[in-house]
Amino acid sequence: MIPSIQASRLTVSDERTKSNRPNRLTFISRYYIDVIVLIVSLFLFNQLNEQGSMAARGVLGDVKVNQIMLAVPAIMLIASALVILRIFPLVMSIASRVLSRYLPVGITLIMWQISRNPSNYSRLLLLLILMTGLGIFVSSFGGTLNKNFEDRVYYSHGSDIRLSSVSLNPRGRSKPLTKGIESINGVSTVSPSARLIGTDVTKTFGSDSITVLGIDTDQFEQSAWYRDDFSESSLSKISDTLQDTDTKGIELPDRSRSFGVLVKSDKSRPTTVL
Repeated sequence: MIPSIQASRLTVSDERTKSNRPNRLTFISRYYIDVIVLIVSLFLFNQLNEQGSMAARGVLGDVKVNQIMLAVPAIMLIASALVILRIFPLVMSIASRVLSRYLPVGITLIMWQISRNPSNYSRLLLLLILMTGLGIFVSSFGGTLNKNFEDRVYYSHGSDIRLSSVSLNPRGRSKPLTKGIESINGVSTVSPSARLIGTDVTKTFGSDSITVLGIDTDQFEQSAWYRDDFSESSLSKISDTLQDTDTKGIELPDRSRSFGVLVKSDKSRPTTVL
């Protein structure tokens, strides 16, 4: 409605005068709003490069997403489009002067008209730039979104398939689980692991709860999901480090007949047998 109201206030002579002698500078170009938006977008882009990610850790160690950084691609797209609209008439004027000797008269007149009155064509150019940028963003964002969902699922499970709540018999013999699963068609690698919660009883007063993860270093690398940003070292190097920590047992004298173990348990557990 606003363009219609503005157009209704113009007479025929005003419209012809405006078309014959158009205002070369728009409101955005006259007050350098496009330059200001470009400077702001470059500043935010520099901040994003220094930060390395849109997520940052707070004072308490929690991960927070900077909402302003999410708008950096859109701000840069709008800023670049506005700057192109500023230099578009100048580029068309220079191109018409240079190519007027080689192009037909009709094409030269079209280029002169565009450089002289670019307001009618700038809107179409702005729409074309924004639609092109939106198409590129959607095509790249789709793959990023799928990768994000896939990584979140792998992060919560740790591998392609994870069998949880698998209990072993703490008393007597236990049958190996990996052999039965490896015999299934389509299964290439099986890696057993155990996550247990223990208590540090070495302290005189109080105790600390600790979580222990036990893995098979020979098979864990082939079945576990891992990303390069989890650690500075690769998963193979971490597995090799764990393999190097194997220690020898306590040497017993040759004439020893028996040995004893002193156990300090915080409380009796029905699932633990000594």
